[in-house]
Amino acid sequence: MSEALISEPGLSLWERTRLFPRHVNRAASATAPKTLPEVRPGQLWYVELPSTERAVSPLEYRALTTANVVVYDRVLEPAVTSSLPLGAYAEPAPPRDGAIERCLSFARDGWSVARLVDPGGERAGIIRQLSEHMLKFEASAAFAVSVFANTDGSYEKIAAELDELGEVIEARSFGQRVTLTIIFTGIDAGTAPRFVVASANGLAG
Repeated sequence: MSEALISEPGLSLWERTRLFPRHVNRAASATAPKTLPEVRPGQLWYVELPSTERAVSPLEYRALTTANVVVYDRVLEPAVTSSLPLGAYAEPAPPRDGAIERCLSFARDGWSVARLVDPGGERAGIIRQLSEHMLKFEASAAFAVSVFANTDGSYEKIAAELDELGEVIEARSFGQRVTLTIIFTGIDAGTAPRFVVASANGLAG
C-alpha cells in the first residue's frame, strides 16, 4: 500500500537554514509538512542524503536535526557539522555491518537514531542486506517499516514488513532522482535516558 504526501511551503516549520559551511557556499531551506512523521524514541531512520545536493528536503532535514543520535557516512560530515542542534550527538559510521549494529544498540536503549547514507551502488541489494542483518537481531519478520520515496520534496509513503523490504524496493525500481527514507519502528518503546554530550558540538570522532 502506498500514499502520496506532498510538501507544501505554507506548512514550513523552519526558517531558511544553512546546512553546509560557508566556504562550501551551499544553503537550503526546509519545509516540514505536518503530514510527515515525527522522529520518535526507539526508532531507526535510514536516510539517503546525497552529498552533492545543495538542498535538504523536509523529511531528511527533520531526521538530521531532531534525532537524538546521528550516525553518518563521513562524506556527509559538512552537513552534519553545520546543522547538528544543541543536545544532539553524531558520530561517523563504523565500517560494514558495524554501522547498523551501532544504530540498533542506540535504538534499543530508547534513543531515536538517524543513519545518514550517501546513496550509491546497487540500492536494492544494500537495503536487502540491511533488512537481513536486522532480522538477525529482531525477532519478528513482520516488523513495521515505512518507506518514504522523495522526488523533489514530494513524498510517497509505502508500508512494508521487514522481511519483504528488499523485494518492495526492487519491485519499484526507483530512479536516481528519488531518495529514500526508511523508518523502522518499535525497536524499543521506552524513553531515552538523559544524554550527556562530551564535546561542545556533540560531534564524535
